[in-house]
Amino acid sequence: MKKLGWVLFMVLLVGCFYNPVLAGDLPRLMLMGEDEDRDTVPRGTRVHKRVMNAFANALINEGFDVYEERVQLEGVGRRGRRPLEQLVDNAKDAGADVIVLFTIYGNVTDKGYTKKYTCRVEGRMLDVQAGKRLGNFDVQAPRQGRLPADCNRECFIEKVGEMAATLASDVGQALKDNLAYRVDGADGSGSKGGMAYEYKLIFDQFSKNDMMNMEEYLEMFSGYISYRPDPAGMNTATHHEFIYNSRISAAKLNRNLHKALSKLNMKGQVTIDGRTYNVKKVGMPKDRSQQADEEW
Repeated sequence: MKKLGWVLFMVLLVGCFYNPVLAGDLPRLMLMGEDEDRDTVPRGTRVHKRVMNAFANALINEGFDVYEERVQLEGVGRRGRRPLEQLVDNAKDAGADVIVLFTIYGNVTDKGYTKKYTCRVEGRMLDVQAGKRLGNFDVQAPRQGRLPADCNRECFIEKVGEMAATLASDVGQALKDNLAYRVDGADGSGSKGGMAYEYKLIFDQFSKNDMMNMEEYLEMFSGYISYRPDPAGMNTATHHEFIYNSRISAAKLNRNLHKALSKLNMKGQVTIDGRTYNVKKVGMPKDRSQQADEEW
């Protein structure tokens, strides 16, 4: 019996100190082909699909969940040659955290006696809500390939597809390593608790004393990195806007804000729009009615 109690104690002890990165802490990735430039290979082609598969495999093998735009937004923005602004809007509509964008360039050189082709693949990652670049890579084929004399358009597409898929594996690997570092940290242990995000916190109807108390909790939240007043926001005696950098997941930040309100004996509402959290304090009306000295 004593042995069983000791085992249970050790299990609880390990559970207190072991805090792995949960699935909710992983960023939601969306793969998108960027083809606004007329010199790029448009989406919908076999080349585009092969490159997308190479990118997806690199990220999936690292343990990330990857979503494709055409599946998440069926019937939305299906036309090619779309500007970056539309891609970002589509990603926001699908609830993505990070867009993995890729671009394919194919080129043919006619030397008269033969035709040679080459390919370049670019990849970059964008934080959807903050609009910040998280990393970008560009890989050029080390040498040109020679096209057969009777190579038609279908033949050219096949050749470029083979070269692009190989290059995409290298670009996908680089982007994957960059993203893994941001999520897991330098030692790869995941001890940092997830990818760093920039949140906007708005506190309405909070006095200065209220905010002093709330700020103590903001620094106590798991994953906390830093915060500062939003220079572009409105800050008054009862309205406060902050830029909050943290590795906390969106769901946990919501729970912690509610928990902090409860700990401070405050009534409030938390509304969320993307990574903007609006916390509005709700004051309870005072009872100023005269109490009778005695009952009749």
